[in-house]
Amino acid sequence: MEFDDIADSYVSQRARIPRDLVQWLLKAIEKLHSRTVAEVGCGPAYILQDFSNHAAKLIAIDVSYEMLALVSHRLKTALTIQARGEALPLKDQSADLIVFCRSIHLMDHHLALREAVRISSKAALISVITEAPNEGKYTAAEFCPEISDLRAVSRRAYPTKPQLQEAAEQAGLTLASFRSFEVTSTYTITDYVNYHLLRPFSYSFGVSPTIWENLVSKLNFALRENLDTDGVTDRFIYNSYILTSRTSN
Repeated sequence: MEFDDIADSYVSQRARIPRDLVQWLLKAIEKLHSRTVAEVGCGPAYILQDFSNHAAKLIAIDVSYEMLALVSHRLKTALTIQARGEALPLKDQSADLIVFCRSIHLMDHHLALREAVRISSKAALISVITEAPNEGKYTAAEFCPEISDLRAVSRRAYPTKPQLQEAAEQAGLTLASFRSFEVTSTYTITDYVNYHLLRPFSYSFGVSPTIWENLVSKLNFALRENLDTDGVTDRFIYNSYILTSRTSN
């Protein structure tokens, strides 16, 4: 699996979830009773870590064994399950909050939302956090047009708000709340280049690792030639949804 090879680097270089987004989710579950929280496509399980003092049970689900090993080390109270979001090995009505945090674009989001509905308790909430596909600032695109072109193709996998709402409606879900959050991440040039060398970038952009490494080398040269400082800043917009089952309304 692609993410097995880069789990340690991913944890150290991936941007954290903003605190105001976490507080927004925590407020949403205040009225839930048992509070079993499942994060699907959890990666390093940042969301679960934020919920560790607010939930009775934590479930971390990911396709990557190495990511789950990191979760077990960092969050010893979490149950870890290796599975895809489209086929969750959980019982019906077994979770009160199901979170897809920056992961649903790697799945068939129609199937993943249907599975989330199946494992949802009667009063459950389903939260989807995903990058807005056409917003924000991506520094690499400014200095390497080829990367920009590839990114434009890959980001078609990120569902737009209408696309996600349509998939949610087909799964029997209603949009209860929506907010956009801005996240700014600053890297040194070295860290920024290393982050782009992570293998899943070449996988998600649909090019061979060799071609991708050549492009990142070009990016490295352009950044060092054109930036006056060693800081590189990207800005992301996260579209954040809270969905409920129509039967619970």
